[in-house]
Amino acid sequence: MEDASAQVLSRALPEEWIIRPIMKDYGVDYEIELVDQEIVSGNRIWVQLKSAEKVQRRTARYKIADKFPDLKSDGKGNICADYVSFSLSVKEIDYSQRCHFPLLLVLVDLSNEEAFWVPIREEVNHNLNLSEIHRKKQETATLRIPVWNSLSTESKTGFSGLRWFALEPARMYALSILHHFYHEFQYEGRLSGYSFGDGQLDDGEEDELRRSLVIARDTCNAALNLDVLFGDQ
Repeated sequence: MEDASAQVLSRALPEEWIIRPIMKDYGVDYEIELVDQEIVSGNRIWVQLKSAEKVQRRTARYKIADKFPDLKSDGKGNICADYVSFSLSVKEIDYSQRCHFPLLLVLVDLSNEEAFWVPIREEVNHNLNLSEIHRKKQETATLRIPVWNSLSTESKTGFSGLRWFALEPARMYALSILHHFYHEFQYEGRLSGYSFGDGQLDDGEEDELRRSLVIARDTCNAALNLDVLFGDQ
């Protein structure tokens, strides 16, 4: 099953992407690096690969149909969302919470060679009560994967979902740069506390204000050039 699920994963992803197996894995089976137009991007995701002979699709109902009219409803104001589920060990879930990189669960349905994916940390944070799971000393917990989170669906959008998570380390690095800019400006610039006499700045303060405004302009320009956060403009 392991070899079969790995083959399904490989066929579902773009041929040029680099799939690296993790030989001594704990919670991570593959590292996948994105490649576009023969340029290795450096953007990566990490995959915990699971499989089943045949996954069972189930339906969940949520009382928010009025907010999402495009989704199918049961006629009672409830949204009906199909999902597949998989039980992970609590040890694996705890590991995902410690990871500072995008770790995805990929569940392969071997019966039809379809692969479903979900970011483990986000799914746990949004839909599981980890404290309650630990209090009850559960050994496993069940994650739900929406059926639209399939790699075949992803391929139709250029794998936009996987690309978003592959950029997560880059976004964190960009945020650290913003943090650096903020503290550097605190040390080098001053935009308040000036004294005015007859509508004029006191001696020496005009030059200081000009210098601070130049620093502020350059800092803002550098921040806006962080494409991973603000796009091309």
